[in-house]
Amino acid sequence: SRLRRCTYHTSRLLLFFLPTALLFTSFGKIEPSSYSRGMHSKFFDPILDAVRETSTLLNPYFGNVEVIKNKGTFGNDIVTELDFKAEDFLRERFKSIDPSIGFYGEERGKTGNEERFWLVDPIDGTAHFERGIPFCTTMVALVDKGEIVFSVINNFSQNLLYTAEKGAGAFCNGEKLHISGRKREEAYVFYEINLDI
Repeated sequence: SRLRRCTYHTSRLLLFFLPTALLFTSFGKIEPSSYSRGMHSKFFDPILDAVRETSTLLNPYFGNVEVIKNKGTFGNDIVTELDFKAEDFLRERFKSIDPSIGFYGEERGKTGNEERFWLVDPIDGTAHFERGIPFCTTMVALVDKGEIVFSVINNFSQNLLYTAEKGAGAFCNGEKLHISGRKREEAYVFYEINLDI
């Protein structure tokens, strides 16, 4: 689906440093025609605050939450009330920051601007969250005309906040991420796969 593809590309943005600089204004709204560099543009500070606040909503229920719906036939495709609550919280907060930007949440779908919108998965890995396994995150990306230009992945159970902005690199809790100096023969790849058997 489009949501899954965009979520995948959000993760990629955190791993690769994109060469083109994103353009912003200093008037509080995101515009493609101005310019900023650094850890992230100041516009995103309240976005990060909102994502961090979501942690206080989710963490008390980590490993102790009721499943209200199963989207499919497998145990990993579940929804909890907190998926909806976290998404609604972020939708309202983001709208208060800049109402010109649309919102596309996994649980309730799309509202507002379809050219430039926030793509949000309030709990990516709900099955892990429900079981108390620390591989669940809140994922947010700003999509501008089909391109992801900013993203946040908050591993709330481990207090790890990943951010990436096009042209400015990727960071974890404010420290810049970089490729390791290991030789290729010392490297390995870890991945997760879901087989619908």
